Amino acid sequence: MKIINLGLSLMLVIAVIFHGLTLDKVKSTEKELESKIEQLEQELTSVNLKLADLDGRNFNSAKISANAQKAVVSVVGGTGFLFRKNTWVVTAFHVIKSLPDKTVDILPNDGVHILIKGEIKFAKQEWDLAIIELAEPIDAEPLMPADIISLAKGERILVIGNPDGVKSSVSTGVISGLDIKRSLLSVSLIQTDARLERGNSGGPVIDKDGKVIGMISNSMINLTFGFAIPIDRAKKDRGQRYDYAPSA
Repeated sequence: MKIINLGLSLMLVIAVIFHGLTLDKVKSTEKELESKIEQLEQELTSVNLKLADLDGRNFNSAKISANAQKAVVSVVGGTGFLFRKNTWVVTAFHVIKSLPDKTVDILPNDGVHILIKGEIKFAKQEWDLAIIELAEPIDAEPLMPADIISLAKGERILVIGNPDGVKSSVSTGVISGLDIKRSLLSVSLIQTDARLERGNSGGPVIDKDGKVIGMISNSMINLTFGFAIPIDRAKKDRGQRYDYAPSA
């Protein structure tokens, strides 16, 4: 706005010099231009609000939830989800860190299996990330990664988890912050205002297209907002001692 006003002032000075405009005429012209600028700003705000409303109506939380439910599983006292393959489960490191070995019992939500054995193939505390290979596939479509490069604050998201043992509970919200730093983890985090509880740890954060943008890390939970590990951390092995290494 300051740049616009500066340009406006220069234009008026030039007009006075070369066209002999009177001071009253200059003031009148200046007011007309300011009025036009204010009108354009109001129209731009109106357009932005309409676009935001349209984006909100395109976010069908019921459809997104229905498509993703079977890909979400219970892992110990938290949550996990099928990622890219129906034999790979992503969850939070702090969910599985107390297990005596690399064996994990997974409880699917597919209505077929009771328990499936899994083995931890990747784990990194600094990312709060673990990846488990199942002994047999789950009959469900795995969730796929979103393009997180284009994420923006205000985008609507959906979270599925198992808070307090309530299977596949759904919460919605928006992306509140990006590239958030916290001392406990070595990765930049995605902040959301979606309602989260401890059992949501390891659950997926899903965008309007039904793709995963991140995994809930409730070791960082707050009463009013939560954090997610960006999903690109789960896309390929980063040289850890486990042998999970799908293509990028």
